Amino acid sequence: MQTSFFSKVMASAVLSAGLLAAGAASAGTYVLDVSSGAASFNQSFAANSSFSDDYLFSIGAGTIGDPTGNVIAGTVRVGSSKLDNVSFSAISFFKVNGDGSHTTISTTIDGHDFFPLSSLVAGNYGFNLTGATSLANKAGSYGGNLTLEVSPVPEPATYGMLLGGLGLVGAMARRKKASQA
Repeated sequence: MQTSFFSKVMASAVLSAGLLAAGAASAGTYVLDVSSGAASFNQSFAANSSFSDDYLFSIGAGTIGDPTGNVIAGTVRVGSSKLDNVSFSAISFFKVNGDGSHTTISTTIDGHDFFPLSSLVAGNYGFNLTGATSLANKAGSYGGNLTLEVSPVPEPATYGMLLGGLGLVGAMARRKKASQA
């Protein structure tokens, strides 16, 4: 499945290059490596230009230390200190389906901190940043990062201690009830 995913990314990159050559708005597809739990991204644009950039990433078994690939939380953040003459018209987060199509999970325009992600399972995901340079005759740029955190998986001993503690509390309650009678 990974080969198929990356071949589709390459096909999208070739299409984006064709759009650039034709003088259309800047469009790019970039693959982020989130194996360490975080990835950074940034782009620069010429004056009087617009952009639509896709950032793709995969969560798989063993990603960032979780054997199941399940992610409890994550955030995509475009740093306000990293914005220069850029305004976003749409920001969307999506899941990449097996056939290469996208299923939109959420969309926003407001703010620089977006997509507090939760309960992602192993699979292919991405987000799209669409916008333009704000001031005429001035270049623009943006930068940000994607962070993912795995859910802590309790050790079997933790469950044993919990059950043992509940048993002791129950025994004490029963003893107290017997002594009152």
